[in-house]
Amino acid sequence: MPLIEKERPASVPSISYKVRTGHDTMYVSIGYLQPKVPFEIFAIIGHANPCEHAHLEGLARTISTALRFGVPVEALIQQLKGIKCTPQPDPEGGYIESPADGIAKVLQRFIS
Repeated sequence: MPLIEKERPASVPSISYKVRTGHDTMYVSIGYLQPKVPFEIFAIIGHANPCEHAHLEGLARTISTALRFGVPVEALIQQLKGIKCTPQPDPEGGYIESPADGIAKVLQRFIS
């Protein structure tokens, strides 16, 4: 069965989250076409070096592509959560273990 990518409309509503990571503050924007159903994400870390920025952009693009092809967001959260790098206390409780873990936590908040 061929995979079919959902077409991106000209405009997509989004909500943005501020996440403290051990690297710096990360902002994650989640675009959606239906409430609690993410369609795409964008992520950026302030003061990131070029390699960190490129890595995060690649991760966000990969997540967005997976979402557009129908990969369940819960599967993406499961794969990203708990990846460890430089832990930072999370005001919501626990720790943000890495930028990938922070994205997983933001996606979980979005769908909850």
